Amino acid sequence: MTPTELPLNNYRELAYAFATEIAPKLPVIQTELLAEDLLTMRGGFVGSTPMTDDDIDFTIAGARRAWTRIMAQ
Repeated sequence: MTPTELPLNNYRELAYAFATEIAPKLPVIQTELLAEDLLTMRGGFVGSTPMTDDDIDFTIAGARRAWTRIMAQ
């Protein structure tokens, strides 16, 4: 999921979206994910070595709750 409605078909569109819409939202994204005990780098997910099924379920559920709050703002 990307917090923008802009089309993202190539690197230029991604760079523009990041500069204009995504970067300003990163503090909110980071805060909401941290509220779910999900530590990330730069607001994105970081793959972790070994994760159990419970770890994966915890991450998905927390991200879903965080993104629900983010999209409601």
